[in-house]
Amino acid sequence: MTGWRIVAATTLGVCLLLLGAWLAHRVNKFGINDMFSREHQFSDERPLTEQVALEITRRALEADGYDTSVLSPVEYRHEFPEGHAERFFARNTLNSNSGRVLWGPAPAPWGSLIKRNAFRTYAVRIEKSGSEIRCRVYKGK
Repeated sequence: MTGWRIVAATTLGVCLLLLGAWLAHRVNKFGINDMFSREHQFSDERPLTEQVALEITRRALEADGYDTSVLSPVEYRHEFPEGHAERFFARNTLNSNSGRVLWGPAPAPWGSLIKRNAFRTYAVRIEKSGSEIRCRVYKGK
């Protein structure tokens, strides 16, 4: 083996070892189901309306440690059926007590500094069963 191949193989081995250690840490800390996203549970007696979904998904983002002052819900841009009033809450068509809200960077005034990760989006899945509400935050690309 030449010198550069040894360096490349060693670097690849170290990277794979670090990746394995990181995955083992995440599984140990959060469990296999919560390795990449954590479930947040809330209790609320109100029916799952768009306003309730926005409020609860904001709380889930805050529970995940995100600064919600720089985020706002993103409007879904597609044709809505007649009488459809929800613009931010994409309700599941098979289960009306679940859906998701997409959060993105809040509009900033001209000349303001762009914060780190200002263009990242977050999809928050929400599901209500009785008074129990479960949310899970996923990072967009």
